[in-house]
Amino acid sequence: TDSPSIYRYDLATSKMSFFTDDANSLAFSPDGNLVAFVGWRSDEVSHIFVSDIVKNVLYQINSDAPYLPRGPRWSPDGSKVAYTASETNSPDFRDLDSWGAYISTLRGEATLIAHGAYPEWLTDSRGVFLRSDGVYAFDLESKKIGPVIPMVGSRAAFNMRLSVSPDKTKLAWSAPSIGKVYIYNITSLEPLNLVKVLEIDSHSFWVVFSPDSRYLATQEVDWDKIYTDDPKPRVVIFDSLGERVR
Repeated sequence: TDSPSIYRYDLATSKMSFFTDDANSLAFSPDGNLVAFVGWRSDEVSHIFVSDIVKNVLYQINSDAPYLPRGPRWSPDGSKVAYTASETNSPDFRDLDSWGAYISTLRGEATLIAHGAYPEWLTDSRGVFLRSDGVYAFDLESKKIGPVIPMVGSRAAFNMRLSVSPDKTKLAWSAPSIGKVYIYNITSLEPLNLVKVLEIDSHSFWVVFSPDSRYLATQEVDWDKIYTDDPKPRVVIFDSLGERVR
């Protein structure tokens, strides 16, 4: 299928303008001046690009390998981008550990954190990512990784997602095939401690917190229609108690 195009929407003027085509996985830098996204070159190879909105400059920050990058995430200081990619052109989408969680500087210096996917930042040097047996933490300074939330009863799936709230006090973990979105409070960073406080009944894929960390937006579907032409995808907003706002 064709990749979607990205448009800008100005809240002040309610006007929409074209940004780029053949792109997805958009992420704004903390200061809002840079945009990281996955785009395709003419040779149909995907890369992570960064667009400087102020200077109107576009540049690529990852090389031809690793392959199939997705899900860029900015570090809090805006100096690095974390993302998911594969060491081969034909990764196993059923196995999270056939992928890798990577960190790249804006000069394109990429480092593999560990096998797994969907890295999310907690600080400028620490964060979490997903492996087949649960959520792991990484520390760039000590170069250590370790489990923090075990997966119980099955293996983690590639269609799951993680999201850390902007204030770094909450973690959302979506499990669409299970029909749950798990919410954890981050009660301590040193040592890292997470406590599950909510289980939201929802077959949701993407999860993202609002800028004020009060709400969670998800892409929800009707699971009994997931393999039909219309699984009825929709954006659903939950409040801090797990109640549907809209």
